[in-house]
Amino acid sequence: MKKLTAIVLALVIALSAATVAFAATSVYTCPACGDVIEGEKEFNTHLEKTCPVVGSEGKYKECPYDGCDAKFKSQEEYDKHLEICFYKPEPTIADKVSDFIAGIDFKEVFGKVTDFLGGIDFAGILAKVVGFIGGIDFSGIIDKIGSIEL
Repeated sequence: MKKLTAIVLALVIALSAATVAFAATSVYTCPACGDVIEGEKEFNTHLEKTCPVVGSEGKYKECPYDGCDAKFKSQEEYDKHLEICFYKPEPTIADKVSDFIAGIDFKEVFGKVTDFLGGIDFAGILAKVVGFIGGIDFSGIIDKIGSIEL
């Protein structure tokens, strides 16, 4: 019985020590990117060097527009700010044209043009043009032009 009690007591002590060790390990959630990091040292390293939002050496994302000092902890906040920042310069005509052209799906446009042109009877049109031109009395026109006095 003493042996069984000793084993149970040893198990209780071992489980208690494991529970205390587990509880002592802190778990942190990065406020910038949402990653969950175990351990204070690892969390600080994450913030200073590896967080994709905060960037290297613990710097937050800063607004790129001149005159704006806004800084952001999350990519989502940064992206929202860029859309509404008062310091955002007005796009130039070249920017607008570039954006317009970038939005064109040329493969789709050329496909539609090809489909349209494929439905045209060019041989029939050419035959009608040749027939029309063939019916013109050019010699009569030349005679009329030649009889005009200048």
